[in-house]
Parts: sequence; C-alpha cells; structure tokens
Amino acid sequence: GDVRLLHVIDNYSNVIKQLENSKLLPDLIIMDFTIKGGKDIKSTVSEIRSRYPEIKIIVSSGYSDSFLEIYQEYGFDGSLNKPYTIDDLSRIIASVFDKSHN
Repeated sequence: GDVRLLHVIDNYSNVIKQLENSKLLPDLIIMDFTIKGGKDIKSTVSEIRSRYPEIKIIVSSGYSDSFLEIYQEYGFDGSLNKPYTIDDLSRIIASVFDKSHN
C-alpha cells in the first residue's frame, strides 16, 4: 500500500490533538521515547489505544535494549533501536501489521 508521512509532532500532547483534528487517521505512529513536554508517554499511548484502537504504535529509542524489551508494557506494538536503517523500519512495520492479521 501507499506510505505517506502525515506529520512530525514535537510533544506527546500534540499527538492527541493532531489525531482529533485529522481527516485521515494514520495506520501507524512512530513515537520517540524521549520527547519532552506535555503528557507522559504511557498515558499518551493509553489514550491513543482507548480512542483509536486500530492505530499501530511503534516506539523508537536510542536507550538500551532493556527498555525496548518491555515496550509491550507501555502499550506499543513494536520497537526500533536507534540508529536504524530503512530495512529495519520495513521489518518492524511488516511485523506489526502481520501480528494484527493473525
């Protein structure tokens, strides 16, 4: 399918605002773990899950692998270690959407 970048958002609170104002909801959100300002990441993911359960969410982080091993506890569908390649990104996106079709 088609891939389009809808928005780059600079804090967690703006993610919810953008979704509320969007005419076309994204299939996928990639969130950096260390965005400053607004809500915390866990409450943001929880709110997205409750209001938009069809949207997949991947976390991206330059922190240690130990956080990325517990990404599901935060409500994410997948995780990406920085730096990553386009092949890494493609694999995790395919994995996230393959899980939803099983």
